[in-house]
Amino acid sequence: EKLYKEIVAVLGKDGKLTESKLAEMRFLKACQTESLRLSPIVVATARRTQVDMVLDGYQIPAGTNVLRHTTLAPVDKEFFPEAEKFLPERWIRGAQEYDSKHPYANLPFGHGPRACLGQRFARLELYVLACKMIQEFKISYNGPPIGMDQRGIGSP
Repeated sequence: EKLYKEIVAVLGKDGKLTESKLAEMRFLKACQTESLRLSPIVVATARRTQVDMVLDGYQIPAGTNVLRHTTLAPVDKEFFPEAEKFLPERWIRGAQEYDSKHPYANLPFGHGPRACLGQRFARLELYVLACKMIQEFKISYNGPPIGMDQRGIGSP
């Protein structure tokens, strides 16, 4: 309902999304960020260390494959209070739920020079899709809670 109200207030019921109008849509962006926190695009990323290093107290030799599981930190209550809840407001500065977060606790597109090259385009597509769907349809779910199955495509 909040997202619908923002979209109608900024775009109208049939308006087109422009760059300047998108800049006004804080709740839309917060919904997208929160959705990716709860349901990341990929479950893990891997890197091979280039040098010997100490990582969280562990000695890691050069050439070691290191895996970052993208679904753990985003649902850890240490980083996100009420982590199991969908709270887009946690991403909006000035909102009561806003709290500064660890900068690496939620990286759905990765980070640094090996981050997803298409992340800006992907986010833009998600914004446009969400706007058009919310403008056209009333979307609701009244069933039991939906869980997530992360066993992967190789599971029986």
